[in-house]
Amino acid sequence: MVACDSLGAIGDKPHDVYRTDPATCGHFALRVPLLEILAAGARPVLVVNTLSVEMEPTGRAIIAAMRELLTDVGLTDPEALTGSTEENVPVAQTGVGVTVIGLAHPDDLRPGEARPGDSAILLGLPLSAPEDKIYQGHPGQVSVAEVLATGRLTGVHDMLPVGSRGVAAELHDLAASAGLDVELNADTPVDLRRSGGPASCVLVAGPETLVASLKALRASLPVQVVGRFVERPQ
Repeated sequence: MVACDSLGAIGDKPHDVYRTDPATCGHFALRVPLLEILAAGARPVLVVNTLSVEMEPTGRAIIAAMRELLTDVGLTDPEALTGSTEENVPVAQTGVGVTVIGLAHPDDLRPGEARPGDSAILLGLPLSAPEDKIYQGHPGQVSVAEVLATGRLTGVHDMLPVGSRGVAAELHDLAASAGLDVELNADTPVDLRRSGGPASCVLVAGPETLVASLKALRASLPVQVVGRFVERPQ
């Protein structure tokens, strides 16, 4: 499996629009495709970073943050992270590309495995800059380690990270991949159209009994049922 993402104009260079440090850029740029691989049921084996910044000092800080995040999924081999930087011209704006390659046995793949009657459970909250301050360890954000732990729970049929299109759009895609429809909970307190930014939250398809196990991952982790998967009308 292959997943990729990009980040631009976010950093500490003169022409960056949203100001943050290079380590934060590296962490969140990798987080998105890494979660996509994990949610699908695959094991990441190689990460390629294509950095449109110089190695010193920006690139080195970005790469170090990526290596740190990879330890959360047990990928500690130095050769599992490779890439390139821009050394030919001065760079005035941050640009980062990331590709994650993963392996999975066909029996372990989750996409399209949601079942009629499954609950649509949201882990974390949709958070996105500049409306929200995004940082590592945000209490409203599901962590990579928590997504990895969720995938090991019995009863998880499918998972999907939420990106910039928002919870509702991703939820409909998750349902469509299984040939199903989804009924949204009218009283959900979360704005289901709001951007999930750097995959700040993840959708899980499975029985509602999973909620207790998911809440046990972390007392402060927001966990809520936002809908239910149903058969498509004939």
